[in-house]
Amino acid sequence: MNKKEAILALLDGKVLVDHGGSEISFDEQACKPFGFSVIEGAKKEPLNDQWAYIEGYKIKEEWYKNIPECGVLCWVWDKNRSNRVSIVDSYISSNEYHFYSGTAFWKNAVPLTKEEALGMVL
Repeated sequence: MNKKEAILALLDGKVLVDHGGSEISFDEQACKPFGFSVIEGAKKEPLNDQWAYIEGYKIKEEWYKNIPECGVLCWVWDKNRSNRVSIVDSYISSNEYHFYSGTAFWKNAVPLTKEEALGMVL
């Protein structure tokens, strides 16, 4: 994603996320409207130098609303465990750790891109 695509997505109300859980969002009421946070729901800070890393972000999608029976291959993480790959097979909205991967619950999950998945098997 380049800067122009990122700005257009943000202005359209989308949230951008990277594999580490950092989020970028737009708030037109804020003094500095493009905000950045390392943890979901945390206070937003001005974006500043994060523009240099915008290529590593993608639009946060609500993919978890339609998880197929076979699950979704995802990057999963929470504050106590770093990024790893796991198959997420369910989403529980009432739980703080929403994503379930058969043996563990995770606070965050982002599906692998096609390129990432192919890179792991080739």
